[in-house]
Amino acid sequence: MTHNEPYTQLQDLDREIRNLDSIAQLLSWDQETGMPPKAVTGRAEQISLIEGMVHDRVAGEEMASLLEGADTSDPLVRMLRREHDRAVRLPRRLVTELAKQQTTGQLAWRHAKQENNYEAFRPYLEELLKLTREKADAIGWEDDRYDALLDEYEPWMKSSTVDRLFDEMSSFLSSLLARILDKKAVDDSFLFLHYPEEGQRRFSREVSEAMGFDFSRGTIAESVHPFTIRPGDDDIRITTKYDEGAFKTAIFGTIHETGHALYEQGVAPSYVGTILGQGSSHGIHESQSRTWENIIGRSAAFWRYFYPRLQEIFPENLSSVPFERFLLAVNKVRPSDIRTEADEVTYGLHIVLRYRLERKMLSGDLSLRDLPEAWNTLSEELLGFRPETDAVGVLQDTHWSGGAFGYFPTYALGNLYGAQLFAALRKEVSDLDEQIAAGHFHVPLSWLTEKVYRHGAARTANELMTSVSGEPVQASYFARYLEEKYTGLYGL
Repeated sequence: MTHNEPYTQLQDLDREIRNLDSIAQLLSWDQETGMPPKAVTGRAEQISLIEGMVHDRVAGEEMASLLEGADTSDPLVRMLRREHDRAVRLPRRLVTELAKQQTTGQLAWRHAKQENNYEAFRPYLEELLKLTREKADAIGWEDDRYDALLDEYEPWMKSSTVDRLFDEMSSFLSSLLARILDKKAVDDSFLFLHYPEEGQRRFSREVSEAMGFDFSRGTIAESVHPFTIRPGDDDIRITTKYDEGAFKTAIFGTIHETGHALYEQGVAPSYVGTILGQGSSHGIHESQSRTWENIIGRSAAFWRYFYPRLQEIFPENLSSVPFERFLLAVNKVRPSDIRTEADEVTYGLHIVLRYRLERKMLSGDLSLRDLPEAWNTLSEELLGFRPETDAVGVLQDTHWSGGAFGYFPTYALGNLYGAQLFAALRKEVSDLDEQIAAGHFHVPLSWLTEKVYRHGAARTANELMTSVSGEPVQASYFARYLEEKYTGLYGL
């Protein structure tokens, strides 16, 4: 296919925007992994400057002129037009002010969490919420203000669809949880013995490498909250967190972030460095991290391959633990405070809690003065307990401090997308469990790369799901997956 000069100019402008965004990503990486605390003011100004430069290009006259008359069936044009249409509605002042407030808000949240002091963080959250409402109203919305924010992370998704999916999901999760809790509690105490960091680090890297992570194009570091970032074309960075008294934190955190990284490394080279060189949506991206972490990473097949090696590294803790006991322990279901450490059954309920609260915060139906109590009450309703402190309750997540309202639903949508895609994988690869148990992780990776990763953002989430599974996202696949798995594990 040949392109005319305006299209080539559009590609060049897109490339410039992605390079600027890469610089912002690198600044964020440094902020989370090495920046001294007192550098926050300068860093806020730096990121604000970059965000302003990006906004000028995305919303500018040159972009508008190049998009005018461009072929909207072209994925690059479609995505750039969508980005441009959102950006032109946002005043530059609002973009730079949000960038500053997000940087300072995240530092304030970190201190407030350490000190278990919600009131110290509330003024920052008030300002972020005010700016976020202004942002949503500037972008525009029809049925619900929340849709303007959800669309940033899950393009073309509506909160009415999320409501339907989450109501169905909450119903079957609550029912399954009640049946599991009727069974005898699982003893997983051996997972909380002393596991030296050096051994965890070694095993985590081996697992990441076996999954297919290319360390010549990526690296692993440490941070308080694990994440994946792409500050360059062949530069995919992930972080994890080591806890010598909680073995699962690093192992499953690393598998989760490696799932994100495999998606990034699997994007077609022709899309890398363009707006198409990213995931189809945050939910689709999350589907891959959670598929690798849970559907593959907590499966019997996965641990038939890796458990002997884990026993080799930690013989004093695991040599006498039978495989079946270990497998049940890493799949233990029990309501807990921390979302990132929640099991597959309760995780979705954690997301529903946050989704319902941020909807009310955004609409003004919930005052931030009342947020901690609202959190605790809804936690008791959905999960069966009230958090003992705000640090493990309303302050546990970084998202609101960074202004990421509308992001939380993508985590649970990821579970739904992932189960549906994995069902399609199983249909096509009949001996999948045997391949995984033999350490042939290239088998699921190759299929996922072909069906999902290589397409980047050239397909919408709905287009991707329909092309791979034959229908839009449904909650029933996730329900079926959990029912089959936990019936076997718990003898329901």
